[in-house]
Amino acid sequence: MTVRSVFILKPDKTIALMMTYPATCGRNFDEILRCVDSLQLTSGESVATPVNWKKGDDVIVNFPLTDADADDKFGKGGYRVIDLPSEKGKELTKHYLRYTKDPSKPKRGGGLFSMFSKKEKK
Repeated sequence: MTVRSVFILKPDKTIALMMTYPATCGRNFDEILRCVDSLQLTSGESVATPVNWKKGDDVIVNFPLTDADADDKFGKGGYRVIDLPSEKGKELTKHYLRYTKDPSKPKRGGGLFSMFSKKEKK
């Protein structure tokens, strides 16, 4: 059966994302653009995007960052910790699930796919 695929490449020409659809299913361009937004954001920040994320929604603080590193990056109180049953009663240097505001909101441009960003007129 025929399939339709979408590939998003990084500037170094490696694959950042692949989506494959059966021929009977149309592609979802809103989802493709959402993925481009996510790839742009996460390439330059220590964050990941959660399920159903849309530009401007809260993002997840990357797990490799300790809470102290997250304090330095996002400011003391700049993120919220989600209480998980597996972490109850433990003294942790980093929590698994932490949310912060979308760091791209105040600024535009740059990032992994800046070629897709709208150019500002001068």
